[in-house]
Amino acid sequence: MPFCPCLRAVPAVLALFTASVCAAEPPLTLAAALAEAAAQSPRLRAAELAAAQARQSARAAAAWPGPEVEVSPLTSNQRGADWDADVSQALYDPTLAPAARAARAAWSAAGLDLEEARRDLRADVQTAFVGLVAAQRQVAARQQELDLVRKLRDAAAKARDIGERPGVEVLRADLELSRAEQELLAAEAGADQARAALNSRLGRDLQAGVTVEEVLFGRPAIDRLALVELALTRPRLRSAALRVEQQRALASARRGELAPAVRLGGWRDHADQEHGVRVTVAFPLFDSGRIRGDAAAAATGARVAEQELEVDRREVRLEVEQAVVAVADAGRRRSAYTDAILRQAERLMALTEFGYQTGERSQLELLDARRQLGEVRRATIDLDRALSEALVELQRAVGDLPLQAAPLTPVGDAQ
Repeated sequence: MPFCPCLRAVPAVLALFTASVCAAEPPLTLAAALAEAAAQSPRLRAAELAAAQARQSARAAAAWPGPEVEVSPLTSNQRGADWDADVSQALYDPTLAPAARAARAAWSAAGLDLEEARRDLRADVQTAFVGLVAAQRQVAARQQELDLVRKLRDAAAKARDIGERPGVEVLRADLELSRAEQELLAAEAGADQARAALNSRLGRDLQAGVTVEEVLFGRPAIDRLALVELALTRPRLRSAALRVEQQRALASARRGELAPAVRLGGWRDHADQEHGVRVTVAFPLFDSGRIRGDAAAAATGARVAEQELEVDRREVRLEVEQAVVAVADAGRRRSAYTDAILRQAERLMALTEFGYQTGERSQLELLDARRQLGEVRRATIDLDRALSEALVELQRAVGDLPLQAAPLTPVGDAQ
């Protein structure tokens, strides 16, 4: 069958169709990203399994040991072949209650570890999300600058053709156009990297195409003392406190091995047809060092856990303090930059463009004003990102700080 040349166009048509479908997809919202990340996170699955494992261990430790049956076939010079049977039930074991307390503490700690993992994942996704938001805005800003330079280049070429402007202005515009194109490519590469970072958090293919809804986190009211008090209730610290309790209970269980254990048993002698009931009190005749050594190790483990808890408390206080300073600094710089620099740069651009159209300003002055405005806008985007990331880190440090995401104004609307 002869090959149809039109089949060569099928891959290109499919690619265009796929691109059009992807382009038609609405931007990913932050709430959808958080839900998708939670559903796809292996870290959360591992934490959930660890909590389930701890729950099963706690239930096993809380269950009272069942009766034991011991059948002993034997032979002797008096009775020949014979057997004895013994059924026993523990009445008191000094190691059981502290072991159950240790297992319950481990179960509760595992649940808190799961909650801390959820909050860490939320912060990681939010950071990646605002990173892609900033990268998208940088691409839009670079594209806007490129479009402006192209218009200036076309206007310079027309003015040169009719003799109103020198030809050197076209050369300058060509140079600026090449620079703007390269800067756009760099911004697009940065967006690809930010997109891969978010895709990794979402469990998607790293090269999957995704655009996100552009949002900015609003600054909440900040009370340092209140935030520190809130941070000290984080699941991380409560879990560390439970680890201390777990180690103390394990130390108690080890010491309990030195105390007597009581068992109730029933026995039967087959040869003599004799049976009866007995109470057994068992305790170590002497300790070679194993029991006391295990108890001392467990007690030391409890002291280690106490010191680790204090380390965690200090780290949390430091994280809150650093995050509060970062939020205050980022907010102050963002507000000052908008009031003192961005508005002036936009006004300078408007005046220079009007002067260029009336012949009072040169193209070089217009390109310089355009470059300054572009740099200021890109710096504003970076400051927006810094503020959002600082707020996310404050939320991570505090543990439970709701952030309000507001839509962003598209780049260039203020001009």
